Amino acid sequence: MPDSTSPQLLSPDQGIPAIQDTYRDSVTAVFRSLAIASRHRSGNPGEQVQLAARTADALNEVAEWANDGLSADPTACAWLSYLRWARASGAQPPASSPVPPPRDFEGDFPLLASPGTPHGDSFTALATGEFGEVAHPIDPATNSAEVLTRSIPYGLVPNLGWKALVPLVVDAAAITHGDPEAQTPRPPPHSPSTPASEPVSRTRTSPRFSRQ
Repeated sequence: MPDSTSPQLLSPDQGIPAIQDTYRDSVTAVFRSLAIASRHRSGNPGEQVQLAARTADALNEVAEWANDGLSADPTACAWLSYLRWARASGAQPPASSPVPPPRDFEGDFPLLASPGTPHGDSFTALATGEFGEVAHPIDPATNSAEVLTRSIPYGLVPNLGWKALVPLVVDAAAITHGDPEAQTPRPPPHSPSTPASEPVSRTRTSPRFSRQ
């Protein structure tokens, strides 16, 4: 068991304080590093960093609903955000698939929102128009590592410890990746393992669910 002095990247119950002077710089540094690491020969950000940016926009959408006094499902917001990316990149989901309304993200960050030529498992799953869940995966065998990159923004959410973040990451991973290994986040160093929660089946049609 770790003692009280063991270093931790993220504590179980407390996240990164947004009031810290270094918070904005830390977020900027993470996305700059992702962009450099995934840059294509064309100079544009690659598929993985584009999806990570869509994760960040989904989390922003949740915060926007909260600021308006409304609750939103973070995983539904993530799904709709990924669908925007997939459609912009050429996916043609069935007519039954939702058509997410546009967001300011496209205009504010045109480089990150620009269509690419995706070829990964995330695009393949999103092109089906289906919503993958832990209990009802689209493809139970999908376990590519690309899901790790798009999950990074969850670790930057202020004031939430990893105990609260783990269920969000697992549900978001399950949108496209059905293999249990792909849905299992690794605990931060020197942190005790967290038992997996029971899968919950949900139907998602809108990121907004209830008024506070």
